[in-house]
Amino acid sequence: MFEIKLGGRYKKEKVQREKGRNLLDFPNEYVVIDIETTGLDSKYDAIIEVAGIRYIDGVEKERYQELINPQYPIDSFISELTGITNEMLKNARFENEVMNDFYSFIGNSIVVAHNAHFDINFVYDSLQKNYDIKFDNDFVDTLRISRRLLSELKHHKLKDVAEYFNFECSNAHRATFDAELTFKIFESLREVAKKEYGTIQSFIKFCKKSSSLNAKDIVGDT
Repeated sequence: MFEIKLGGRYKKEKVQREKGRNLLDFPNEYVVIDIETTGLDSKYDAIIEVAGIRYIDGVEKERYQELINPQYPIDSFISELTGITNEMLKNARFENEVMNDFYSFIGNSIVVAHNAHFDINFVYDSLQKNYDIKFDNDFVDTLRISRRLLSELKHHKLKDVAEYFNFECSNAHRATFDAELTFKIFESLREVAKKEYGTIQSFIKFCKKSSSLNAKDIVGDT
């Protein structure tokens, strides 16, 4: 949902995106993605960094990372959060140059991301705007899976799940680091699923048989 200010009030506008399926699964071949942005709304904010890492059977095969010049200065809050400065972005390529290469890197692979709708919405809107491409790759959201498997956690942000598995996360909010961390979380969740359900197929069948959809599977952490 986007919020548009009209006469001092905000009106919510629903954005229709023909995204791929949100899978509760553990594929053996996938691309983990992460992006950094100037804000939370893909309509008004810009992507300033993208990263993708391709894995097959838990082994890294290739990676892509690039900064993006948003064509306006980023504020100090974003610089402090990400460690990305205006000086670093000054000579970076623009979004309409970078995103087609990023899309080519991902190809038709299943995408893995934490709080995946956030990343995918930005990528989807950028590809639609710049190239009239519909980004409809199927994807796996590690946040959604962690809520299924780690119900004892109060929050399921990337940092919360990383700390649960004792993963270092002091460099969070850079795209490559977060993609690497998401990979480690994803494979750790795979092992939890095997331990609790015996096999991945049993986990998938259990999810499919679930008679009620938990609202927390839809609403992202804030």
